[in-house]
Formats: sequence, C-alpha cells, structure tokens
Amino acid sequence: MGLGRPNRGLRLVVRIGYFFGFAILAIAVIMILIAAFNFLTGGGNEEKITAARNYLIYALVGVGVALLAFWLPTVVGNVIGT
Repeated sequence: MGLGRPNRGLRLVVRIGYFFGFAILAIAVIMILIAAFNFLTGGGNEEKITAARNYLIYALVGVGVALLAFWLPTVVGNVIGT
C-alpha cells in the first residue's frame, strides 16, 4: 500500500457510511412529509400539531445525522492520509 492509495477496509467503511446516510436521509424526508400532512390536517387539534412538531424535530435531527454520515468518511480519509 502506498501513501496515496486507500486500503480496501477504509473504502468499505466509506461505502457503508454513504449507504446509511442515504437511508437516513430518505427516512427523514418521509418523516417531513408526514409532519407536513399532520400540520395541514391538524385542524387546530393540539395533539396532532404537537405530534407533527415532534416528527419535524426528529426529521431535522435525521437530516443532521445523514449529513454527518456523508461528511465523516471524508474527514477520516483526510486525517488518515488517503
């Protein structure tokens, strides 16, 4: 292994990170759509509005985790020197 060539293990970790990032991002988009539907159909029902707000908060946290899953392998690769 040379200094500029990433090893197979690191490439596998990067691929797994990207896979989970895409999966989490897809789930977060679905949760945002559910939250929007609950906001629109809530009709002033405080329980539905609260549930929709919680879905939206969890979805935004999911987007943050997905972005971290995309960003972290790049940072680790740069630190290791690939």
